[in-house]
Amino acid sequence: MKYLFLLCLVLPLKMLAHVKFDQSYQQAPQSQGVAQLASQNNASNLKIKELLDDDAPFTGLYLRVEGKKSLDSDYFDKRVGIDFEIFENGYYESYRENLKKRQESQLENLQQQNNIQLKALDATFHRLNLMKNLVNRKLQRKQTALLYALKENNKRQLEQSLITKSQFSEIELALKQSILLEQYTQKAAIEKIPEDWLIWLNNIENLELKASSKLIEMALERSVDAKIQDLMIARSDNHPGYLDNLKVKVFYEQRDDSRLNVDKESVIGLQARIPIDFNTSRDELVTLKKNSYRLQKRVITERLMQKVDSLKNQFFYQQSKLQHLLNQHQALEVQRLEAVQQLQVDLTGLRYTPENTLNRLALEKVKSQQAILLARLDNLALLKHIQSTVGSSQLDQLLQ
Repeated sequence: MKYLFLLCLVLPLKMLAHVKFDQSYQQAPQSQGVAQLASQNNASNLKIKELLDDDAPFTGLYLRVEGKKSLDSDYFDKRVGIDFEIFENGYYESYRENLKKRQESQLENLQQQNNIQLKALDATFHRLNLMKNLVNRKLQRKQTALLYALKENNKRQLEQSLITKSQFSEIELALKQSILLEQYTQKAAIEKIPEDWLIWLNNIENLELKASSKLIEMALERSVDAKIQDLMIARSDNHPGYLDNLKVKVFYEQRDDSRLNVDKESVIGLQARIPIDFNTSRDELVTLKKNSYRLQKRVITERLMQKVDSLKNQFFYQQSKLQHLLNQHQALEVQRLEAVQQLQVDLTGLRYTPENTLNRLALEKVKSQQAILLARLDNLALLKHIQSTVGSSQLDQLLQ
């Protein structure tokens, strides 16, 4: 009976030698939720931009038709003309309005992009937490099974006075706690891992990120917040100025007037309405607003540089932590092999056997496996955070 029990404890340990996510954690291909919605939104924004780019400003050309006829005499006045409005209601105003529309659309697009990036990152963290629940559910169940077996074995040892009641009580308490944790993990929401994520998770301790300077350069180039500030700087020039109140029109017309000595008359001319109210504070106001946005961009840039550097250091620390856990797991495997050898030597009828050591190592290795898999998910969370901060579409763009 003892040999059978020990065999059940030893065999699973060989399966834990390489602590990675196996196929039981993998999910079938499915839609990416927030990521898919973000892709659809980007496609829609690109179409809007394309339509706005095709929307050329109004040229300012008008066909003008005028006619008057006296009810009391033979007088009439007919005019047909071509007007070219340069400023008010003309080319300049249309150009300004068209530019404003593009800027408003770009601003909405950037704000949506920024919002979706934050939501996508939050959704990623949520999914990773659900995957942690899956790890805890699978491995907590194993721990409970091992503790049940340990309790039965320790019960026999207690009857043979090989252990104390206090030692037996510790196992009972650990089993009760494990059962409670298993009950919680059975109720917690879970999610399996996409195939591409599984590949990253199982190799994450070997990844080497690009130098901080390269990552910062990528982040600054793609920063949505910085682009918003650039757009706000450009929009500052839209503040009403002197030219917005200026009216200049060049026209050509043909006139047919009963009071003229000729049948028709061709006329070209210039018409202007010049404002005499000068706003001297406009330039100063625009300059102050631009400086304010430049200052905000500088703050955003400095904070972005700090954040990228900090996240990279955190990722390196988490990689070191994961490697330490892997080393500990390997050390437990060495101890297990030594305990097996000792057990084979000591099976000679002696009162003492290393069964307790082997049983404890079985439990410790499951706990170690759990810690390693959770650490892998923590590493991926940081990698995804770096990807979002840098604005990269693919994780491999972050690697050397």
